[in-house]
Amino acid sequence: MYQPDSVWEFATADRIKFGRGAVAELGDALAARGVEGLLVVTDEQLRAAGVVDSVLDALPEGVDVDVFDGVEPDPGVVVYEAAIDAAESAAPDAVVGVGGGSSMDVGKVAGALAGAGATCWTTSRRRSAAATPSPTPR
Repeated sequence: MYQPDSVWEFATADRIKFGRGAVAELGDALAARGVEGLLVVTDEQLRAAGVVDSVLDALPEGVDVDVFDGVEPDPGVVVYEAAIDAAESAAPDAVVGVGGGSSMDVGKVAGALAGAGATCWTTSRRRSAAATPSPTPR
């Protein structure tokens, strides 16, 4: 009988692991990278339900952890900026998104822009300007 793997890995700029048992692999992954400071990005509901606690319990001993739980469904720029502020304050070696796509998206942006001297607005405006074709002279 076919038995699918329970943990999948999605290769991107770094990596995304998900599936049953993925939390159990987190501690080894962080230890292998020498992570000493971690920012967990999630929402209030998952924190209240104890899901975040199970992630924190899986971390290697001695990891300094900060939790940003301000993610909401389809977050606006204010949420992203708050997460960037949290990442700049915590100065983590790694960022872990716990939850669905919104938590992962906010975590990726916070990790990428923290300390870069950029905001969501300045970054998106630069990208928009670069993507907008110049008028063609007639």
